[in-house]
Amino acid sequence: MLLEASVKVKVVIEGLGNMEVELLRFRAPGVVSAILSKMPIEGRLAVFGHQVYFVVGLKRAGDKLTNYVEKGAVAYWPSGDAICFFLREGRPYGSVCVIGKITKGAELLEKVRMGMKVRMELASR
Repeated sequence: MLLEASVKVKVVIEGLGNMEVELLRFRAPGVVSAILSKMPIEGRLAVFGHQVYFVVGLKRAGDKLTNYVEKGAVAYWPSGDAICFFLREGRPYGSVCVIGKITKGAELLEKVRMGMKVRMELASR
């Protein structure tokens, strides 16, 4: 298991390209560890307002829940059991646990359509 304070992750969106994400352990150590232990994680993307998300199968409570996110935030949504990516700052559909940020390729989210395949995996070192 990785012990770094931050972990670089690649998000492959089929037909669009790759985003880079940095998961931050200090934001939610339990959730981040659970996500890392499941990688690679695959799913189908859904779009709701200013958030793009996919179900991950963690089924756990979030650490440090919030009702406000910054543009480019990556969060775990306990009620939907999903990882969410945020196109802009604002209020998510429900309380989320911010776990990181998008560091490259956020513009791809503007092109996402319902049902597109996604794969989240550890980035190459």
